[in-house]
Amino acid sequence: MCKIIFFPDSVILDRLTPYIIKFASDEVASNILLLTTTMVAIFYFIPMLSFIIMVCGIHCILIPFILRLYVLERLLIKEKQNKDRIQ
Repeated sequence: MCKIIFFPDSVILDRLTPYIIKFASDEVASNILLLTTTMVAIFYFIPMLSFIIMVCGIHCILIPFILRLYVLERLLIKEKQNKDRIQ
């Protein structure tokens, strides 16, 4: 079941893997965090808008990292399958 969920034979995910890993880098996350903090400070007097900015910023940081974990797990499963085929 786990092998089916991670789509080890997907060509599209193979092409997107380097971009996903780059997008989930620490540098991008720190830039998004800095931008989010600045925008919340600017719009502090409008509480709902600053809350929406905070939520969007958190999602822009968390979702790529979760996707990165998925891609790395997929690569491990794919590597394991390749080792099993060779033997």
